[in-house]
Amino acid sequence: MKPFALVTGCSRGIGSATVRELLARGWEVLGVSRRQDCEFQEAEGFHHQRLDLTDFETTSVYFTGVFHEVARLADRPRVGLVNNAGRLNPVGPLSRVGLRELDAALRINAAVPTWLAGHFAGAVPKAPCRIVSLSSGAATNGYPGWGAYCAGKAALRMADEVLAVELEEFDELAGRDVRVFTFAPGVVATEMQEQIRSAKVADFPRRERFEELHRDGLLVPPEGPAKRIALLLESDAGPRHQVLRYEG
Repeated sequence: MKPFALVTGCSRGIGSATVRELLARGWEVLGVSRRQDCEFQEAEGFHHQRLDLTDFETTSVYFTGVFHEVARLADRPRVGLVNNAGRLNPVGPLSRVGLRELDAALRINAAVPTWLAGHFAGAVPKAPCRIVSLSSGAATNGYPGWGAYCAGKAALRMADEVLAVELEEFDELAGRDVRVFTFAPGVVATEMQEQIRSAKVADFPRRERFEELHRDGLLVPPEGPAKRIALLLESDAGPRHQVLRYEG
């Protein structure tokens, strides 16, 4: 049987590169994205689900079914979850951010991946399980104009830490071979970087730094972090929770 992975935000950037890497390594992959167009639609071992993660009801119903299926994967050599989906918007000072915009950002960047990680870990019976949450320097550093994004990434990092502690201290989770990685991929050449460079300076005063990184050819190709993610999913050593950054 093939190892199995669930990858959110699979249609572009790091998510797409991660799916490509996992398929090349012989994994079966369920990819979730809000876009219908996905380059792996016909690839062997790949399954795609179009889903808007800001829609709590639809997301809850769909993934509850996935968790039931995950519970039956005891015969797999290992299973993995890659919480890659994320959203930069809204960009601008918190004094101008609308409540609906903030709610949507925190759903995608914190609430949904936290819920997915917890229930995924709880559903896996015996197979080794690895969970990778895509993080950012924004989880520990305040960027003016990125209040929603920073808050979401900081919350997800703490949720990963809490999950690792719960795996040790709750009897219902005892004995599960689950490890959690909070992984910051660096400044990667993705659509999010294009969005950053197109932001108004009035909304994001530090835009010039990211323009310089792009101009100087210092953006990381997504294939590098994707390979590291695959290696984390296949790893067996280390503590329950590790906070890592891609070093190239």
